[in-house]
Order: sequence, then structure tokens, then C-alpha cells
Amino acid sequence: MESIIYGKPIQNSFNTLKSLTANFATYAKEQKFLEEDANQYEETLQAIDLIRNSISQIEIAKNNLQELVDRLKHDYDNTKSKEDRKNILQQMENIEKETDFTEVSREATEMVFMLDTRLTEAISNEKRLARKLGLSHQTSSHNEVHQEHVNRMQVAARIEAIVNTRPLTSIRACKIDDIPIRPIDFLEKSLRYALPPVSREEAQDPSFDPSLIQTTTQAKQALEFVEIISEEFWERWRVEYLTALRDIQVKNRRQPRHAKLKELTVGEIVLVEQENLPRGSWCYGKVLELIKSNDELVRSVKILMPNKHVWHRPLNKIYPLEIPCPPDSPTQNIPPGQCEETTENESLETTKPIRKAKMKAKEALKSMYSEQAVNVNLFATHMLTICLYLASVGTAVALPKMACKSGKLSVVGKL
Repeated sequence: MESIIYGKPIQNSFNTLKSLTANFATYAKEQKFLEEDANQYEETLQAIDLIRNSISQIEIAKNNLQELVDRLKHDYDNTKSKEDRKNILQQMENIEKETDFTEVSREATEMVFMLDTRLTEAISNEKRLARKLGLSHQTSSHNEVHQEHVNRMQVAARIEAIVNTRPLTSIRACKIDDIPIRPIDFLEKSLRYALPPVSREEAQDPSFDPSLIQTTTQAKQALEFVEIISEEFWERWRVEYLTALRDIQVKNRRQPRHAKLKELTVGEIVLVEQENLPRGSWCYGKVLELIKSNDELVRSVKILMPNKHVWHRPLNKIYPLEIPCPPDSPTQNIPPGQCEETTENESLETTKPIRKAKMKAKEALKSMYSEQAVNVNLFATHMLTICLYLASVGTAVALPKMACKSGKLSVVGKL
């Protein structure tokens, strides 16, 4: 059968790719260019040729191996005979046992990436040495390709940061101060996504290559290109991702607006739609209260934000997390004095500090009211004492008058 001849070529291509990956591993290591003389310049040129040759051979071997595997799979899919399909399947299993195709392909891809990085370093070193020795550049045709590669790497890195900093779920719903779990947290916890500050390259830096960016205009154009691509991806990713989170909660019914697969619950951590957020930033909060309308349907909620403010938002601006987390039981109640309720228009306003004069006036009024209350209590006590005394005097029997004369006590008047 024709497919049987694929076994030996695939094995040979696999061995070739594995050998090339192992042999060229030395060139993938970081090279140290210390000397700045003609010998170092010649060695750099040789390194450039060797690395380019290594990349070419690895890519050819990888493509040949992939082509043979694809042809074998194509024969299996297009063969109608059960016996032939069984033989091809058996052959594919044998090849998979003898050759770790997936692992070797991954190693080859990583090797090409590392070799390309070393090639960029070698070309930069060659140009630096050529300027010092007064020689002409032999790799100037590679500049545009290299600059395009650098731009692609920068865009890919920023897109990767945007995707990996999205909130997935939360461990405890009661702690609103904690950032929800993100994919990047499995590598480094509480990592904040931010762009590094822009700094000027110095001519003494060995990695500085003025042939790529020579003027301020070129630097601005390169930065604007990366920023435009990153911003476009962020806007599209934010809108489509949040819309997808909301759509997965809706059933296919006549009233999809009111029929949800999962209703919001008090204590649940949710994402909140907010305009003009920085790239890679997400607004989230904890559901405090579900507000129902006259038809007993929940149309808005009150949300506790990490800054202890309470926002009032409609349901169409609330999005569940990608991985739902059941709220803690019982849900911790926030005292009214520890949170401040804000409307949608007030959410972006800064809270004004209380004036000292206002605080002093409040304290003076409070002390005055307390003094008046004390005086009223004393007056009431005195009046009650006087009334009791008068009542006792009015009902008592009048006592006779007594006088003392010549050392004797005598009663004056009738008893």
C-alpha cells in the first residue's frame, strides 16, 4: 500500500530535525562580544552565516516532516477501505510511539526563535564594529525585516498581557478588596499591567542600533504603530469579551432579556461596564442589593466597589465573571456608615473633603443641645421636689406653739 512508504521518510525526517535542533543549540546561546577589532568582526560575520544556515536547515526539516505527516493523515481521511484505514491507523500509531512529533516540533520552533534572537544580536554587533573600523555594513538589507519582527514581537507581548490580565473568578466573595483571579496570577500574583517608562537609548550601549531608528520621527512612528494596534485590540477585546460573558447567560426564549441561565445573587462578584478605562484595567464590584420593578423583575442592582462606594447600575451594564464563584454564606453586611452611595453620573467625581468650619458648627450645636437637655432635666427634678413638699405640708396636722421660760418648757395655745 502506498501509505506504507511514509514510515521510513517520516522516521528519517524526524531524526534529521532532532539532530539539527541538538547540533545548533550552541548557536542559540547568548553570545558575548567584548573585543572590538578586525578578528572579532570576522567572527561575527561567520556567526551570522552559521545562524542563518541553522535556521534554514531546521525550518526545511520541520516543513518536510510536517508535510509527510499531513499526507499520511490525508490518505487516512480519503481511504474508504476499512482494511486500508486500519493499516494506516496502525502505521500512524507506530510512528507516534517511535517519534515524539509534537515535542520535537515544539523544540524546533523554540530553537528557530532563539536563533533569530541571536541573529539580531550578531547583526547589531557587526554594524557596531563596522562603524568603529570604518567598514561598510554587509547586512543592511536585513534592517527592514528586523524592524518588522521587533514590531510584531512588541504587539504580541502587549496583546498577551491584555488577555492574561482579564478577571476569571474570585476565591471569596466577601473580600471586595482582593483582585479577582486572573491567568497571570498563576505565574506572578497581583501583577499590575502597565507600560514601562520610555527612556532614551545611549550610543555607548552595545545593543543600540542607530540604523533601525535614527531620528525622532522614526521612533514616534514605530511607537505609534505599536500603540494603534494595541489600542484597537483592547477596544475590540473589551467589547466582544464582555458581550460574550453576558450572552452566555441568556436563553433562547421569546423574552431573552428577562430569561437568564443564572440570576444574579447578593454577594456575587461581577464586572461593571465603565468607559475610558486604561488598557488592561477592569472595573469590578460586589452585588449588595437586587432592585425589582413593579412587575417583580430585577432590572438594576446596587454594587459595592473596592473604594467602599455603592454604585447603582442597570443589568445591561453588569457582566458575570468567566468562571462563576458561589457567594460566601452568610454574606457579610457592610455597615451604612462605611459605604457611600453614588449615582451613575457621580461615579467618576472626586469626594470633596468636609470643611473645618462646618465640623466646628456641628460640634457647637451638639454641645448646646446637650446642655439644654441637662438644664431641662434639672428644672423638672426641682419642680417635682417642690410639688411633693407642698402636697405633704397641706395634709399634715398643725403642731401647737411651745415656749421656754425660767428654764421650763411650756405649751402656748390649745392642743
